[in-house]
Amino acid sequence: SVGLPVERLPASALSVALLPGCVGERGEISIFDGKRDNALAAVTCFRPDTPFGVVLLSLESDRPSALRAVDPAATSASAACGELWKLSVLQAIAEPASLAARCGVKVELSFHARGARLAATGGASRVGPLLLALLASAAEEKGSAAVPPDASLEMAAVKRSATASVRALRSRLGAAADRRIAAIDEASASGVRSEAAAFWRSVRGAQLLLAGSFSRADSDALVDGVRRTLLPMLPPPPAGAPAASAGTGEAEPLVRSEVLAEWGPLLYKPSYTPRPLANNLCLVPAFGATLDQCGLRIGA
Repeated sequence: SVGLPVERLPASALSVALLPGCVGERGEISIFDGKRDNALAAVTCFRPDTPFGVVLLSLESDRPSALRAVDPAATSASAACGELWKLSVLQAIAEPASLAARCGVKVELSFHARGARLAATGGASRVGPLLLALLASAAEEKGSAAVPPDASLEMAAVKRSATASVRALRSRLGAAADRRIAAIDEASASGVRSEAAAFWRSVRGAQLLLAGSFSRADSDALVDGVRRTLLPMLPPPPAGAPAASAGTGEAEPLVRSEVLAEWGPLLYKPSYTPRPLANNLCLVPAFGATLDQCGLRIGA
């Protein structure tokens, strides 16, 4: 078994796993099952050795799954407000995200059954600052700062985006699509802010995974930045729990496959933004290093 450096903070706070190099080697993990569209696709061993990095931050909360249980069609006002908050957070960092996307770095914010996932991928030296910007946008004033006013062009834009996403799924949603669109139209800025605050109140912990070619300085800066932002917002450790260390400290030897198995449900295929830049393969660093502006291989 292969060991890896892992920092374990109290379970109620933040746990950090560092996976150096590529992941998914034969015999190491079966979670990929030959699929190359998972969240760690940029750093899997299916690809040549590249200076790529992937950062995944999962905020652990029961609220998304609870909303689905109450309203399976996701037509409730709370679910609509949650989607509008997500889009507002992404819109708040649109300018730096667009600039980063031109360098092959892209981000995602999505909800899942265990909470929410923030993700970033690209050149390992560039990923950390954008992930921290996304987290700051989501966390400032417990999510309220990113929400635009009701009559603003920004609110109209996030509502159009949310509505377009529903319409794209109309064939699958059926009549529920109209109910969901109505909930989006009726949502207010105060309702979106309230839902953001309710989500943050429900967050009971977080997991951070860094995989790929991160330098020690870059990984330390990212871990410290996430800790500074998150720990004041998370529940305090239980009485008697060990205190978190100031740095990454000594690594606890764990097996890579165990860590990846723990993350398995959170490695679903990402939908990166901003589009269309995030979907432009010409902006991937590995391509940029080998192709000229006309798409011809350098040196050919």
